[in-house]
Amino acid sequence: MLLLVSNLFLWEHVTSKPTGSVSSEDLYHRAVQQSHTTYGLAADIYQEFDLKFFRRSWFRTRIPSVCHTASIHTPESREEVHETKSQIEVEENAYPAWSGLADLQSSDEDTHLFAFYSLVRCLKRDTHKIDTYLKVLRCRVVFNN
Repeated sequence: MLLLVSNLFLWEHVTSKPTGSVSSEDLYHRAVQQSHTTYGLAADIYQEFDLKFFRRSWFRTRIPSVCHTASIHTPESREEVHETKSQIEVEENAYPAWSGLADLQSSDEDTHLFAFYSLVRCLKRDTHKIDTYLKVLRCRVVFNN
C-alpha cells in the first residue's frame, strides 16, 4: 500500500505529452483490475507455499506474528468501509517498520521459511484490503454511491 501511495506522490507534478484523454471511470477501472490481479497473485503464492510447507510438523506449532501493518487502522467490514467519511486531508502517520528482514535472511532454513510464510501471509492480507478499498473508492467517485 505504501508503494502505491509513494508512486502517486512521485508522479504528482509530472506531466506527460497528451496522447488522448482517459476518463476517470476508465482509470479507476484499470486500478481496480490491477489491484485484483495483484491480490490474486498474492493469494496464489500464499496457497502454494501453504500447501508445500504447512505439513511440516514444526510449522504447525509456530504461531505467525501479527502483520506489521496491522497497527494501521482500517475498517474491518464492508459496512464500516461504507460508513467511513471521505477525508480531504492526508494524515501523516508513523508507519511501523517491518522487523522480519533478519529472519528472512537467516541461514536456518526453518526460520527463513517461516519468515517468508509470514511475509506472504501479510502480503495477501494487505493486497486484499487494497483491492476492497479501491473498489469502494471507485463506487464513491465514479458512481457517486
